[in-house]
Amino acid sequence: MWFWRNHFCFAGELVDGVTVYMDAMARANEIYRVNNSGISQQLRRKEIFIRWKQPPWPWCKLNTDGSCKNDWEAGAGGVIRDSAGHWISGFCIRIGESSVLMAELWGLYQGLILAWDVGIKRLLVEVDSLCVTQMIAKQVVVPNVFHALIVAVQELLSRNWQIAITHIYREANSTADFMANMAHSAPLGLQVFSDPPMGIYSIISQDLFGVTQPRFVSI
Repeated sequence: MWFWRNHFCFAGELVDGVTVYMDAMARANEIYRVNNSGISQQLRRKEIFIRWKQPPWPWCKLNTDGSCKNDWEAGAGGVIRDSAGHWISGFCIRIGESSVLMAELWGLYQGLILAWDVGIKRLLVEVDSLCVTQMIAKQVVVPNVFHALIVAVQELLSRNWQIAITHIYREANSTADFMANMAHSAPLGLQVFSDPPMGIYSIISQDLFGVTQPRFVSI
């Protein structure tokens, strides 16, 4: 609760009760696994350095993200790049009034459709929402409000291609975060970009050069 309160105060993004509940469940599951893993020493934290990593050839990578402002205005976005880190396609979608978790799911769904439509057959997908990866993997109970979208995502995943979804830290998801935030100033609906939009070039360059960002994690 304190995390989401601070998120609202300092990032200006409001989340709904369902999202807070799903996040609490995800964190509770993680705590349960730690407590039952035989680890007896006191948990410590260390600083790690995180960066976006190019997929191995001949795979491509899709990064997606969702955003919700304090007026419940939601958007999502994503970027598809090849094994050299070159832009293949990107998108943003202004959803309207919704929740941040719904925006995350819409970003994943729309990103998968875009990747399929451009003919990609080997795809690594990265999202920075642990709740999303757990719902897709059926590791947590899915609230009814998300059920139809989860089913649609799972149908896309079952198609004839090689695909894997992983959770990453938000520090490795800056391009998708840019696209998701750009959705708030875009018209309602979907915008597809065959070339990178203005303003994102510096982030893409940082990804290509392997620029890292620090983060403290439990050990």
